[in-house]
Amino acid sequence: MNRRALAALGLVTLALVADRAVIALSPSWAWMDCFAMTPGASPCIRARPRCRATFTGFVHRSHSNAVFTITSLGHRMPERAPRPAEGTRRLAVFGASNVFGFGVRDGEDWPSLVESQLAHVEVVNLALPGHDLAQQVALAVEAVPRLGAHHALVVAGAEELEPTDCRAWSSLFAKPGASSGLVRAWRLARTPLRPPDPEAARDHGIRAAIETLRAHPDLRVTLLVTGSLGENETTHARRVAAIERAGVQVIDAREALRGVLDGGDSSLWDEGGEQLNARGHRAVAERVGPPIAEILR
Repeated sequence: MNRRALAALGLVTLALVADRAVIALSPSWAWMDCFAMTPGASPCIRARPRCRATFTGFVHRSHSNAVFTITSLGHRMPERAPRPAEGTRRLAVFGASNVFGFGVRDGEDWPSLVESQLAHVEVVNLALPGHDLAQQVALAVEAVPRLGAHHALVVAGAEELEPTDCRAWSSLFAKPGASSGLVRAWRLARTPLRPPDPEAARDHGIRAAIETLRAHPDLRVTLLVTGSLGENETTHARRVAAIERAGVQVIDAREALRGVLDGGDSSLWDEGGEQLNARGHRAVAERVGPPIAEILR
């Protein structure tokens, strides 16, 4: 074998090793195998039942060896019966990654921790990374009766109001070559995942959620506000009022969560400052547990 052939073989080998390393070391790739994206559907992001994965990665070392499990009913552990036991109420919680508990172990997500503060109530964590407000409400309409839940808690801040571009996300993983770590990384860098006009997109997301709620007046829903719903207090108040007019009870937990979700305490977040760590989830549970218990009385 001549030198050129050896050099070519070496480059191919290096590319294959790099590709496998990207997949093995990125905290995103293993997670992506546990949910399905269907552009045009509502919700367009769904969990795959009976899926178990481990967060790994040198980008966020705190995620390493954190196992998460999707149950047979499509929510995060612990496993539940199809219907709650007699005398027990079931609270279904909907949200995005910091409600699901991206990067923390089963049982460390704050919905699971809140359960210990509630009497005769079991909590089902149906949050999913990437779920915007409209998707949360759409999933609530479907999942609340299916799981026999008595109440739905929808969690939202400014980011959850922005509609998720499912076509953009699905293009990262559904096209040929999506099994390649290098291809995924390249597509992620080139794919615009945020809307060009975030404020207009947030108003659209609220309208979509309200339309769904008005079509299902029997659904008992509370919105837990974890961050500002607008770029200023006036916009925030306008959006909260619009949601309340749709018959949705609102818990405004912004003050209670000040210093937690505003990034003021770095010890509550992973190294990237994007996801709450286990300590952060405990802090959220301590602050939102009492108002949640109040609405369930």
